[in-house]
Amino acid sequence: MIQDRNFDDIADKFARNIYGTTKGKIRQAVLWQDLQTLLAHLPQRPLCILDAGGGEGRIAAQLATLGHDVVLCDLSAQMIHRAQQQAKTLGVEQRFRCVQSAIQDIGTHLERHADLILCHAVLEWVAQPEALLQILNQCLAGDGALSLMFYNKHGLVIRNMLLGNMAFVAAGMPKRKKRSLMPDHPCDPADWKKWDWPQ
Repeated sequence: MIQDRNFDDIADKFARNIYGTTKGKIRQAVLWQDLQTLLAHLPQRPLCILDAGGGEGRIAAQLATLGHDVVLCDLSAQMIHRAQQQAKTLGVEQRFRCVQSAIQDIGTHLERHADLILCHAVLEWVAQPEALLQILNQCLAGDGALSLMFYNKHGLVIRNMLLGNMAFVAAGMPKRKKRSLMPDHPCDPADWKKWDWPQ
């Protein structure tokens, strides 16, 4: 049975290789800039924000510093602990709530619909991404917004071709190591555009 990825076993590696690299810092900066643009188009009041699969909570805690109420959901106890520390460091514990739960169950933990839902680098780690998007849509307020970011399968193909790994690409790029940060289910943008969910 295919299961969603829990990062408890590689939380340190995740922090080092995703957040701690120059590429990771650039990704965070670009994402934060895009979110500033998105926030300008949402109601100018404290928003209810859901960070679905929020990991260490870096973006979520930053949003809380702007006065928004944030709920961060993650399956990993290690990630929840790191997110709580992030909120404490920024002094936003009163506006920041963590829920250790599968994202698919988050609806039972929300007091109201979210004005903004973040789903960043999550789809590529879940077994049923289309179903997850439908669940998140049910948690979204009618005038709300979904910020979606995922690992593009085409990028993985190009990277391996540039490295000369033609046989690996031809074999469908099977995951070699369980503890690897190579996504379990890299997403093809053409697929998610066809899925039956409001876009």
